[in-house]
Amino acid sequence: MPKQNADDEGYQRMMCPAEAGKAQCSIKPHTMDRSIQLPLVDPEPAQWAR
Repeated sequence: MPKQNADDEGYQRMMCPAEAGKAQCSIKPHTMDRSIQLPLVDPEPAQWAR
């Protein structure tokens, strides 16, 4: 999730979707008590992605 618009050099800061309130993540326990309708992010990469 973008935190701000890109600067003159094209650099753009991003925000964690769980911190933005758009998902739940087990790494950030305070996000787990949010709405059950929010997607649960799997922070561990899949075996094939390693």
